[in-house]
Amino acid sequence: MKIALANLWQACGVSPLECGTGIEAGQILVYVLPLNRGSTEAVLPFLSNDEKVRVACYGRERDGRRFAVSRTLLRGVLALHTDIDPGRLVFFEESLGRPYLMKVQANGLDFNLARRDDCSVIALGLNRRIGIDIESLRSATLVESMRTMLPAKDRAAIEAVCGLRSQQAFDRCMDLTGSQS
Repeated sequence: MKIALANLWQACGVSPLECGTGIEAGQILVYVLPLNRGSTEAVLPFLSNDEKVRVACYGRERDGRRFAVSRTLLRGVLALHTDIDPGRLVFFEESLGRPYLMKVQANGLDFNLARRDDCSVIALGLNRRIGIDIESLRSATLVESMRTMLPAKDRAAIEAVCGLRSQQAFDRCMDLTGSQS
């Protein structure tokens, strides 16, 4: 599986993830990954036939590439945490399109994926339902308003993810998502 993951990271144009593969109950892990470094052709071998059909259905090549790279990165991150080869992961979709793994593969791991522009975020939780989203913020005033409106625990989470404090942390997270403040 190590070779498959090394090839997957290379196809997506990212460095191999240097992280622990363990997750504890109550813990939430968030990965922020770029979508602009991989090509559709490079990641297609990692996708299922259904995923390849979805890629082909996108009207713009850029959107198909973003879907393909984000789904490939999701396979890589889930492979790290399930110890299942990324090509053997089987996704199903809820009625609104939210992907999930078979219970036997997930083993209590829940995940959510969001992408915006050239950024993808993947959140993982163990024995808990998890969700994540990305929004583009286009003005400094809006960024400051959002930061001050967030509950303290959410501001603390941003600081923990970005490793910085207050406005710097929020600005750093905005930079990671490619948003302009």
